[in-house]
Parts: sequence; structure tokens; C-alpha cells
Amino acid sequence: MDKRTLGFAIAILAVLGGIYAIQNLFLQPQTVEDNSEIMGAGNFASAFLDAYFIYSQGEGFAPIVQFTNLKDQRRAQDTILSQKASSKLLSVQQLKSEYSKAQILLTVKTKYLTGEENRQREETKENYYVATVWVVQDAKGYRVIHYPALREFTKSEADPPYPSAASAELADSMKSMLVSFFRTYFVADKTGDVSNFFSAATEPVLLNTNLEFVSLDQIEVYGEQMPWLVYANVRARDPDTGLEFNLSFEMFVRYENGKYAIETINF
Repeated sequence: MDKRTLGFAIAILAVLGGIYAIQNLFLQPQTVEDNSEIMGAGNFASAFLDAYFIYSQGEGFAPIVQFTNLKDQRRAQDTILSQKASSKLLSVQQLKSEYSKAQILLTVKTKYLTGEENRQREETKENYYVATVWVVQDAKGYRVIHYPALREFTKSEADPPYPSAASAELADSMKSMLVSFFRTYFVADKTGDVSNFFSAATEPVLLNTNLEFVSLDQIEVYGEQMPWLVYANVRARDPDTGLEFNLSFEMFVRYENGKYAIETINF
């Protein structure tokens, strides 16, 4: 599949990269095992993604009005015959009492036509993503409040459909950079303060929090090639109450100009 065809799955169906409009909502993440309502939000997000990517020529896209009030901006190229997705819930965090963020492994299978107009042939392509979906719960139930953020990764046919864990040596080599980054990130009041930690092509987005960085408790690195998917568990403190919180950050990191650099960050 060429890049223009693949763009159907990447650029048309979702807003790529981090969605930062709700960055001030994170408080006390909860695991899916601890809260049935949070699990419900995660399952709702998975069902939304499954419906979001269903398409067939002639019938168009599956409806998503039962999941969201967002304007449906999905479009398909003429060469796309059909598309469907399957999802696996990775984690859910409660960002605030009624807000949740779900992270989901997503497999998108697209059937399309390739070749010159009078010599077209049918082919099938699978693409793999880490998807982030934001959900709000109100008196009427759950509702998706932002288009999904997708990040694609690749795999060989022998690999399972999710990124493999990188080496422990790679994670260790990133740790000092990440500790320095979070120390700066929690107190930065302008993008120039943190720009040195980001990729040259990335516009940094500030955290804007009154919490204090305490420690980097754990990092997990996935992927066999750049950019690597990195999950960082950070301990932060509220200076007014002394309470400490565990916060999770999702990043894509690459190595450029002799150092590790953050490409995107979600939390």
C-alpha cells in the first residue's frame, strides 16, 4: 500500500499525535481492576474504535452517533474497498471524577485496489496502532469527547500484533534523560525550558501543573526501531497537601543528534 492509500487509515480517520486540550484533568490514575466504572469506560472506548474503522464501498462508514457528539469527518478514497478493526484494551486511567483515558492496541485491516486503472488488483494490508481515547461519563452514560489519537508501529509476520519489549539496556540508557526531563517539565513555564528534550521537529507542550516531581518510578520501552514507545510512571506531590500521586506518561522517543529526544508525549 502506498503512503497516500495508507493515509486513509492514518490521517483521515483520526487526529494523530497528542490531544492536549484536557491536560489539566489528570488526577489519581486508577487501574481497570480497581473500578468497574473505569473498566466500563475502557470497554466503551474499544467498542467506539471498532465501529469507527468499519467501512465498505456502497454502504460507507458504520455510524458512531451512539458513541460521540463529534462531527463525523471520516472520508474514504475510491481505492478503498473495505476496512475493519479489532481492539485490545491495554489500560484505563481516571483523569478526573467523570473523565477517563483508555489506551488500546488496535489492528486495522484494509482491503484496497492497487495498480493502474485498467490493471488494478485487490490487496489487503494490516496496520497496528497504539490508540488513545478520551471518555466522559454523565447522567446519560459514556461519551467520547475527542477524536482518537493514533500512533502506528510495525511488526514482522512472526511477531504478535503489539510492540515487543525493547532491551533492558535501552531502557536504562534513557532513564537519566527522562529523570532530567521530568524535573524540568514539572516546573517549566515556557516551551524554551524543555525544548532541548524534544525532537527538532516537535513543538513542546507545557504540563502546566502545580504538582512537584518526586521520582521516576518505572519506565517500559517497546519497539525494535525508532521511534520507541515509552511508558513512564512518575511520582508527583501536591505541595499544598503533601499528597503524592502516581502519574503515567506515554511517549515516543527517538535518538537524534547524539541524544534521546521526545517526539510526542501524552498523559
